[in-house]
Amino acid sequence: MTTRSTTSVVEFKHPFVVPGSPRQFPPGRYEVLVEEELIEGLSFAAFRETGAYLM
Repeated sequence: MTTRSTTSVVEFKHPFVVPGSPRQFPPGRYEVLVEEELIEGLSFAAFRETGAYLM
């Protein structure tokens, strides 16, 4: 299965909470990693997200 990863940087100006996490995160710059896999069997290239990580 073909996979791909994309990274980007987001900046939060205020403290924030991620649903499902009991803690509050401080403002700042965070790297976001998104992993996707190719959906096979289609007549065109399409990917579905398999994971997103805030680092």
